[in-house]
Parts: sequence; structure tokens; C-alpha cells
Amino acid sequence: MYSNSLKVISGFGLISSLLFLIFSFINRILLPFGDEPDFTVRAPRLLYGDHPIWTPYYMFHDILVKLNPFSMCNIKASPTSLFAFIGANCTENLEQILIRFFIVFIVTLPLLYAVTFRKSFVVIMNFFRLKLTTFEWNTRLDTLSIALIFPSILYYLGIFAEEQLTLVLSLFVFLFWDSFFLISLIVFLIMSIDFGNSIVVITFILFGYFFSLVAKKISLKISMVLMLGIILFAFIIGFTFLTYLENVSFLAQKAQAMYSKGLNFENKYPVILRPIVTFMTAVFMTPSGVKIILLYLIYAPVLVFTIHKLNIVRKKINTKEFNRKYILFFSVFTTILFFVFLFPDYSFAKYYVFMLPFIIFVIISLFDKLKVWRFIIATNLIIYFHLILYRI
Repeated sequence: MYSNSLKVISGFGLISSLLFLIFSFINRILLPFGDEPDFTVRAPRLLYGDHPIWTPYYMFHDILVKLNPFSMCNIKASPTSLFAFIGANCTENLEQILIRFFIVFIVTLPLLYAVTFRKSFVVIMNFFRLKLTTFEWNTRLDTLSIALIFPSILYYLGIFAEEQLTLVLSLFVFLFWDSFFLISLIVFLIMSIDFGNSIVVITFILFGYFFSLVAKKISLKISMVLMLGIILFAFIIGFTFLTYLENVSFLAQKAQAMYSKGLNFENKYPVILRPIVTFMTAVFMTPSGVKIILLYLIYAPVLVFTIHKLNIVRKKINTKEFNRKYILFFSVFTTILFFVFLFPDYSFAKYYVFMLPFIIFVIISLFDKLKVWRFIIATNLIIYFHLILYRI
């Protein structure tokens, strides 16, 4: 059940925020230091690179430079291994743990404020002419509260890179979905930090609005057929699509780099396996291959059952609002498969976890939100148990 009033302080949002902070701190202790996407490049850039003046990395530069961006962590794992061994030098010193935790808190503070202090947040949103019903605001903010404690979002919000901030901004796309101005502002800010991630965000936004428009003006069935067509197009043409982008002047350099990188990924992850890699990293898997097999055995059938139940419910509930949720839910998978099939080096879920709230938004309309919340908390505990086990 959802409240029909906006509270000054939401109990559900507050507890979720506290859990997010607790889990983030535990992550800093248990996750192997340096086992992050492109760590050797992105970590030094975070400390010594130039950042926009409005970012926390600029404001707290004097604190950041105290961090050590070089890891000597020894990990025995691979994408195909069932278990992992996290060896020596994989835990940061206390000062580094505290500084990185502080940065996580500062970077995510806008999200934590939104889900906790809902009444004042909605007042601010009204100022920007984003006016939703109280029920809709509570549902969206409850969804975001749950998303914040999801394992992969916890992991990517704690990484030693600017993508941490990019993800925070991208998560606001879900809250701002009905405001063209606010979404445009968010996209602009993301582009100023990470152009590669902004492409995925922009594509999802375009897909979401386009398929919703088609469903509204023509039919839901046609919209779904178009999604399938886009996925098949990406699967058939593959990453050779990049050779065409090399003819576009402002994309040429990026396309050439992606094509060269894509050749390595093409050999490492065959096209049919890429969605599996995306699924695994969307649940929890580090670049070195530290993974929890039990989680995949849990989440895979849950996802299949959710899609099955969603289709059954849609036949019974054919409202405008439910159909919009339905379209956005499948727009997430269309966006993921579109990029995964076209661009092999976009197989990792770090590009897509910002869309998780759109999935949870549907899930909590099908299942009790507290059960979903407790389920995700339990999966975090499973991860921590395994991470401790991998260090023994």
C-alpha cells in the first residue's frame, strides 16, 4: 500500500537510505580494492584530472588527492570460474575507506534527500513544474529507495571513477520522466562528464518516449513489434555498424576506438553470450570475475516469472498508466540488447543500471514492495557472506 500523503520524513526512505550507507561502508571493506571497470585509467583521472566546478570531485579535491589510486590486489577469478580467491592487499586502509565512503555520501546526497525528505523535494519539483499526484510521487520514491540498495547499484555508486556521479544523475531520469526540461538538464550534465554513458541514457529516453507514443497513437502491439525489429536489426548487423559511424566526423575517433576494442570483446564474449554477461554484471560481478553463482540462480527465474506475470496482468489491466509502465519496462531490455549486440564493449551493466528503477517500478506493482525490499536486502547478505568466504 502507498500513502496518499507526502511525509516530511519518509520512514521507508530513511531506513532505505541508512541501509544504503551501511551497505556502502561494508562494500568498501569487503570488495577487492581496484576490481572496478577501467580502474587503472579512471582512478588516477578522478584524482588528478580536471572536473567541472559543480562536481564534488572539484569541491573536495584536497581530500581526494589523499587517496591511493594504485592497487596491488591479487584476485584469482575469471568470467567462467565458479568461485574466487581474494588475496592479499585487497583491503584499503581505514583512512581511504572513510574518505571513499564520505565521497559516496556526498555524491549520492541528492538521491538520499529525495527519498527521505519527500515533502520538501516535491515542493522543489513543483517549482520546476513537475507536478505528479501524491500517489505517483510516493511510488516513484519508494521505487528509488529499493533501487538504491540493489547490489549492482551499490557497487557502481561506490566505484573510484566519475561514473559514480554519472550514475547518480542518470537515476534522476526515472524521477524526472515527465519533465522535458529537467531530463534535458540531466542529459547535459551527464554529457559534460562522460559522453559514452550519455549516449546510452539518451537512447533509452528516445526509445521510451517513441515506443510510448506509438503505443498511444497506434497500438501497443505495433510498439512491441518495433522493439523486436530494433533488437533483430542490432543482432544481424552487429558491431560492423561502427564502420559506418567512422564516416561521421564528430563520431569517427570514438567509433574507431570502439571498433578496435570491440574486436577483443567479440573473441572473448560471443554475441549470444553478451546478454548473459550483462545479466550477471547487472546482478553482481566484478571485472576480474568475482561472482556469486547462487544469485544468478535466484534472479534468473525471478525475472522470467516477473515477465510472465506482467503479461498476464496486462491482459486484465488495459489502462493507459499500466501500458506506459509496460512499455518502459520493455524499453529497458530493448536498449540493453540494442547496445550489447551492436557494441561488444558495452556488454557490462555499468551502462544500464540507471534503468533498474523502471524495472522495479513494474515489479512493485505486481508484488508487495516490502517483500521485494526484504528480498534485495537478503541478496546483499548473500554477497557479503561469499566475499568473506573468498578471503579465507
